[in-house]
Amino acid sequence: MKNKVKIKWLHIKSFFGFKLTNEEIVICIISKELEPFNKTYYDVVKRKDDWYQDYKMTPEESGKWIKWGVKFIKERAKGTCQFRPESEMAGIDLQWGLSIEGGVDAIKEYEKQKKNEQIHN
Repeated sequence: MKNKVKIKWLHIKSFFGFKLTNEEIVICIISKELEPFNKTYYDVVKRKDDWYQDYKMTPEESGKWIKWGVKFIKERAKGTCQFRPESEMAGIDLQWGLSIEGGVDAIKEYEKQKKNEQIHN
């Protein structure tokens, strides 16, 4: 419970206009990623193994998380990372992104569906 309070505090801090440091941004984004598993950044930070492989998300969930992270960085970051949020989020996903259910095939299918949606809209 204590860890969730720390995360909530970061969201409250940023809500009231205080910009977050890069470290605080990463903490919030990783915690958002782990939300469906009832975990936070603080639950996994001390682990020395590849903890991000213990949890899986669908390509859709990954896409939503990345979109949320880009918006979060744009709105709440201070410093240079707020000017390149897509690059920052890509780096976070590369380093700490969870495994995708279905692997590469699921990702390709998801990207194909998204492309078809864009064509038809």
